[in-house]
Amino acid sequence: MKRWWQLEEFHVALLIIVLVASILFESLFLRDTTSHVTLSVTTGIAFTAMMIHQRKVLPYIFIATLFGFYLQAEIYLNFFWTDSVLFAICKAAILLVILEISRALIFNSKLLSIIHSQRIEALLLFVSVAVIAALSASLMNLIYCALIGPTIITGGLCVYSTFFSTFSGIVIISPLLYMSNNEMRTGLIKHSTFKYFIYGVFLITFTVLNYLLIIGIFQFQFSRHLYIITGFFIAAALLFSYRFLFVMTMIFLMLYGVFYHNPLWSYFDFLIASSTLYVFLLITLVISLIIKEYVETQQQQYIELNQMNRQLQKTLDYVHKFFSLSKKIITNCQDHELYAKDTFDLTNMLFENADASFAYFDNSGKIDMLASKNYPIKQIPLLYELHNSDLFKSRDVFYIRNIEKRLKMLYENVTVLNKYQYLKDGKRVYVVFRFSIDKHLIVGLDYYKEARKFDTNIVQKIQDFTGLLNKLFLKQQVAKQNRMLKDDIIRAFVRTLDLYDRYTKGHSEDVAMISYEIAKRINDDDNFHNAVYWAGLLHDIGKLGVSYDILNKDGRLTDDEYAHIKEHVNFSYNVLLDNEDLKDIAVMVRDHHERIDGKGYPRGVKDPEISLGGKIIAVADAVATMATDRPYRKRVMPKKIAQELKEHSGTQFSKDIVDIMDSLLENNILAKIN
Repeated sequence: MKRWWQLEEFHVALLIIVLVASILFESLFLRDTTSHVTLSVTTGIAFTAMMIHQRKVLPYIFIATLFGFYLQAEIYLNFFWTDSVLFAICKAAILLVILEISRALIFNSKLLSIIHSQRIEALLLFVSVAVIAALSASLMNLIYCALIGPTIITGGLCVYSTFFSTFSGIVIISPLLYMSNNEMRTGLIKHSTFKYFIYGVFLITFTVLNYLLIIGIFQFQFSRHLYIITGFFIAAALLFSYRFLFVMTMIFLMLYGVFYHNPLWSYFDFLIASSTLYVFLLITLVISLIIKEYVETQQQQYIELNQMNRQLQKTLDYVHKFFSLSKKIITNCQDHELYAKDTFDLTNMLFENADASFAYFDNSGKIDMLASKNYPIKQIPLLYELHNSDLFKSRDVFYIRNIEKRLKMLYENVTVLNKYQYLKDGKRVYVVFRFSIDKHLIVGLDYYKEARKFDTNIVQKIQDFTGLLNKLFLKQQVAKQNRMLKDDIIRAFVRTLDLYDRYTKGHSEDVAMISYEIAKRINDDDNFHNAVYWAGLLHDIGKLGVSYDILNKDGRLTDDEYAHIKEHVNFSYNVLLDNEDLKDIAVMVRDHHERIDGKGYPRGVKDPEISLGGKIIAVADAVATMATDRPYRKRVMPKKIAQELKEHSGTQFSKDIVDIMDSLLENNILAKIN
C-alpha cells in the first residue's frame, strides 16, 4: 500500500502549491508597478513538470498559475479585480501555449532519449527549445501589451523582459529540477546524522555572506562578489545534490530580488542589471554542473569498477569452490557429508538473493537435517508439510510459486501458516542432488521478502546448476560401480591363484594388507597407499603362467624349474602393463623380488632403480611367507622374523622399510593375517 506522500493526489497538490508560491516569489523581481518580471521561476518549474509527466499535468498547471497570477495582480500590482482576472487568464494561457510548443519540440526532437548519450547535442537542442519558447512568450506578451494599450517603449521592454525572464527561467531552473528528479546519489557527503548540520552551516554561511556583500557592509565590487559566489556553487556541486544547488539558487535569487536595487534606476537600468546577474548565474551554474557531472562520472566509473571487481572475485570464488567440490565428488565415494555441506554452501553462494535456505538428506524417505541459513536448524518452516520423497525421485528442481496455494492443494485444513505468515505469498524452490540411488541431498531456497520480484529465470539457472552437479554425482556412482566391479574381478582372479597354488592360499591378501600398513606410515598419499595395496594383492598373479606341476612340486626344484618359477614376475608385469590404469602397479609388482645390493631378479638392479612400492612389497612378501605355515616348515615367530629382517637390512631389504616393519611387528600386525 502506498504511503500518503507517494499518492498522485499529494503530488498534484504539491505542484499547485509550488507553482502558486513561485509566482508570488517572482513578484520580488517586479519594478515600478510593471507587470513584467525579469525571471520566470514559474516557467522553469512548469517546464520541468511537463518534461517529467508530459501533458497530464497541463490542466493542473493552468489552474495553479491562474490562481497565482490573480493573487499577484491583486496583492502586488493593485489591479482592479476585472483586470486581475484578465491578467491571470492571459498569463496562464500564454504559459500553457509555450509549454505545449516546448512539449512538441522536445518529443519530436527526441531530446529526452539523447540526454544521457549525446550531451552536446542535447544541450544545443535544449537551448534551442528555450529560445523558441521565450520568443513565443515574447510575441504573445506583445499582443497582450498591445491589447491593453501600452506605449511603444513599454511594448519593447515587454518583449525584452518576457524573452529574458522566460529563457533564464527555463535554462536556470529546469535543469536543476530535472536532474534532481533523476538523482540517484547525493554527492560525496553520505547520509548520516551529521548531514543536516553540514547542510545548514553551508546554507547559513552562503546566505549571510551574500547579504553582507549586497548591502555593502564590505566595499562592494561586483567582480569580486562573483568569484566568491562561484566558489560556493562549485563547492556545493562537488559536495551536495542537485536539490541543494536548486535551494542555493533560490536563496541567491531571493536575496538579489529583495536587496539588489538602486532607487535611482529606471526600469531599463533594472533590466540590464538583472540580465547581467542572470547571465553570471547561468555561467556559474553551467561550470558547476560540468564539474559535478565530471566528478559523478568518475565516481560512477569507480563504483562500477568496484562492482565488477567484486563480481569477478565472487565468480572466481564460485569457480574455485565448484572445482574443489568436483574433486571431492570424484575422489570420495563413501563420505557423503564430506561434500554435502560444500554443495549447500555453493548453492547459497550462487543464489545469494534467497531470503533463507536449508539442506537435509532424504535417505529412503528418512529426513536427516544437515544445515540451514537464516532459519534455526531445528525449526525449518513447513519442512515435513511440503516434503515429497516420491516427487523428488523424478524431479531435480521443484518450484512452488505460492506456498499458501500449494498447502491448500495438499491439505484440507491449513492452519500451519498461522505461525509463518511471512511465507503466505512466498516462493520455495527445492533442489535435489542425487548422491546415490537411495540417498538424496535436498536444498530448499525460500523467497518471501521480495517474492513478487522473484525472477523466474532463477529457476532455469537452478536447473542448469543442479543438472551439472547431478552429472558429476552420476559419474561418481558409475565410477564407484566400475571400481567395485574391477575389485571383484581382481579378487576373483587372486582367489583363482589360491586354487592353482596350494602353498600360497590367502598369501596375496596378507601381502596386500601388510604393504598397505607400511605405505600409510611412509606418506599421506591415499592414491599411493591404494596402489601399493593392489600391487601387493597382484604381486604373484604371474604364477598362473607357471606350470602347475612345477608350482606344486613336493620335492626340491631343479635349477631349470626354479628359473621357470622366477619368470612369474615378468608374467605379472606384462599382464598388468597392458592396462593403462595399472602401469604404476605393474612397476611395483616387477620390482618386488629385486634386492638393495642388486642381486635380485628379474632385472638385478640396485636400490636407486627399485621402486618404493617394490621395496615395500619385498618386505611384506617375506614377512607374510615366514608368518604362515608351509608343508615343509612351521611358521616363524614375530621376534625371529624381526631378527631375520635386520640381518638382511641394507642388502636384501630397505633399512627404512625394515624399521617400519619392526614397529608393526611390535604392534602385533601378524594377528590380522590369514
